[in-house]
Amino acid sequence: MNRICLKDLKKENIYVRLMKRSQRKLFSKFTPKELKLKIRSFYFYKIKNGAFPLYLLLQMLNKLRIKEGVVYSSINEIKRGQRSTPIVRPKFPIIKDPFYWNILFSLFCDGSSDQWSSQKNKKLCLPAYTSYSKEIMKNYIYLIKHKFGNFHYNIFDGSIHIPPIIDTIFKSEHDINSFNNKSHKVPKFKLTNKFKNEIKKLNDQTKTAIVVRYLVDEGDKSKISLNPRNINLTISNTSKGLIRIIEIILRDLKIKYKIIKKPRIKRKWKTAYIVQIIRSKERKNIKVLYDHYKRLQKEYSLIKLTKIQEESIKNATKYKYKRSMPEFSQSKEIHYLVYKFLQRKKKSNFQEINKMLISKKFNLSMTSLLNVLKRMPITKIKGVIHLNKKKARDYFSYSKKEIINFTNFYKATIAYSKGNKIATIGRKLKIPWSTVRDWVYKRAKPKILHGKWPSELKNRHLN
Repeated sequence: MNRICLKDLKKENIYVRLMKRSQRKLFSKFTPKELKLKIRSFYFYKIKNGAFPLYLLLQMLNKLRIKEGVVYSSINEIKRGQRSTPIVRPKFPIIKDPFYWNILFSLFCDGSSDQWSSQKNKKLCLPAYTSYSKEIMKNYIYLIKHKFGNFHYNIFDGSIHIPPIIDTIFKSEHDINSFNNKSHKVPKFKLTNKFKNEIKKLNDQTKTAIVVRYLVDEGDKSKISLNPRNINLTISNTSKGLIRIIEIILRDLKIKYKIIKKPRIKRKWKTAYIVQIIRSKERKNIKVLYDHYKRLQKEYSLIKLTKIQEESIKNATKYKYKRSMPEFSQSKEIHYLVYKFLQRKKKSNFQEINKMLISKKFNLSMTSLLNVLKRMPITKIKGVIHLNKKKARDYFSYSKKEIINFTNFYKATIAYSKGNKIATIGRKLKIPWSTVRDWVYKRAKPKILHGKWPSELKNRHLN
């Protein structure tokens, strides 16, 4: 059933209050004897407009042969027990749409319902939701009001109490034994085959709404881990049942993932399970997730990620990772460019060096640039960078002999092209004639010219 009516709820300990005129009119058609009520209780319900049991309402409607749909607009409030927080102007019938499932899973994630009272020494059903983010809390309150109806609340230490009738609605409709995942004194949530099959039958929009709730409550919301360049979408939980549910949903939505088991370090801690949504090549997997989210937003705009999460996922789908060729750790090209730039400029700063590298098609992060500069013979005074003359003599990432050998090679090849003999070139440069012969006849070349560096320099016209 996609709809929840009054007759579908557990009749025990549920109370309703109709609008004053409607309630008086309904009770005036019966006597206390017909309803098997004491006179005092009958007049309390009729004249003082007191909240009365749900079974009594259904009994009166059945005797009068009136459909319960007629009464929906007249219901002023519904609650569990006489003293609990009621839902004012409830929205019956309740449809099991993505809003409904998103709120249900909020009690599993950052919410709770089944708690242990140490003062009363017994189990209590007090549904509550905790979030220290004003953005998440504001959206959550609005979502409950939109789906179930208005209710009175107070935010204390980042948490609010939800009307207990919502817990009753969820437990009467689904095979859920408990919303507890933390306390050892209260039975913990156990995933049953009935509830598992129910989740498998849900449509893609509803499954996406559940994934959104997992990401908002149990996902990472920091800017560092959600950096579009290396976005890391994770969901962590200690309940095996909840991890199994998210596995089923991600598999059905064709979103690739992997599970990391994080064993407990201390006795008090529990073993955690981390579900990591894989980025994949060209962010294809993130694009699949974002496409599902966009379809959900068209019809159910209230179900949303945090602003940081939404922006990061959106930017990650557009982000194109440009790998610098050759990479600075494998080649000396960037060192060479910075070295020559500082030789010409004499004084510079981070911004100028970065602009120069971007013009040469190298887009490095600030940390990568710092790693390059750490290895170079430079001095930095109040943000001004210049070469250290003493250290720069034996630099450029090679030994002095290799650099001299490198310059002699070019001098020898130029001299031979002008018609000089091999022996005279060797005497002038003070190197063996056999070495000059091998260079000239292209039998050998210096160490520096081996590898990607020289070819890359020629391709980019940097030599």
